Formats: sequence, C-alpha cells, structure tokens
Amino acid sequence: MHRINAPTHLTLDGKLTLTGGLLLPVATMFHPPLTDPWAGELALEAVSKSLNWTGVHLLFGFGLTLWLLGLSHCEQKICRPPAATPLWIVALGMWYLILVAELAVMPPLLTALTTFSDPIGRASLQPLWDAWFAFSLTGGYVAMGLVWLGVILCSLRTLGAENRPGWWLHWGWLSGVCGIIGLIGALLVPEQAVILLLVTSLPPYLWTLVFPFQL
Repeated sequence: MHRINAPTHLTLDGKLTLTGGLLLPVATMFHPPLTDPWAGELALEAVSKSLNWTGVHLLFGFGLTLWLLGLSHCEQKICRPPAATPLWIVALGMWYLILVAELAVMPPLLTALTTFSDPIGRASLQPLWDAWFAFSLTGGYVAMGLVWLGVILCSLRTLGAENRPGWWLHWGWLSGVCGIIGLIGALLVPEQAVILLLVTSLPPYLWTLVFPFQL
C-alpha cells in the first residue's frame, strides 16, 4: 500500500462523491417507503400513488453513479490495489439492472394491473408483478450490502496509514458491519425495516461523505 499524504483540499472526485451522496436521500424521500419484498399487493397500491416514479428513479440512478464512481476514484488515491472499488462497481451494475426493471418493466405491469376489468386477467399478472418487485427490492438490499462491505474493506485496508485519524478508520469498518446487519434484519423483520435501515445505514453513509475530506 502506498504512503498516504495528509488531506489538503476537496478534489473533483470528492465533490462528485458528495454531490451524488446528497442526491440519494433527496430521491429516497420521494420514493414510496417499501421495505418488504414479499408485499407485492401493498407495493402495487403505493407505486400507483407515486407522483413521479420515473423522475425519482432517474435522480436516484444519477446520484448513485456519482456517489459510487466518486468513492472508487477516492479509494484508488489512498489504496493500491483498491480493496473496495470492485465491490462498488459491481454494486453500481446491480443498481442499473434494478433501475431498468423498475423503469421499463414495472410501469407497464402497473398500468395493466390497474386497468384490467377482467379479474382473471389481473390475477394472471399479479404473480409477475410480485416477482419483479421482490427481485428489485431484494436486489437493492444485496447491492447496498456490497457497498457497505466495500466500506469495511477500504477502512481495514488503510488502518495504520500515516496521517489518518484512527477514529475515522475504525468508524468505517464498524459502521459497515452495522449496515450489513441492518440489511439482513430488514429482510428478516420487514415490518421494522424503516427504523432498522435508518439506524444502521446512516453511520456508513456518513462515512462515505467524510471520505473525500481524508484525501
């Protein structure tokens, strides 16, 4: 691992990381609070009431791209070879697949399900909707798990590095573990998922926003 210099100023990749990271909660606030992959009918009702499904997901995808690519570039400045970058790139690819499904597949299914006058036809489409929704939500949990695993690896890789505060490095791996535990808990206890995700994902998320200032 190369010697790490003391942080001086916020670089371009750091600015991209911060911009993308701050866009994510904005997009999330306008997304229906869906946390149970197996509650397809509840999701159908919530998504049908969503005011701007396409815009929210485009904003979310744009924020994710800036955030994860920015983090990857930041890591490569302090860690050679990078430990977390491969995971962050895989997570971004997974998110793209999920967003394509939510933008290109779910809206037509939603239209068909909400306009079908034939109950038999609606019943035949409901399993397809349930499957797509379960895939999207579970895939999102897995993708975020890779992001938090990357936070763990990045912080562990740089432990003991010169000119880096120990509290920040330990915060990284501890909060990453916390984030992964929260994702597992959200799948196991979906009715408590909102609180679990908020409490356990906030620490590693904030770590990624502090990361650019450590370059």
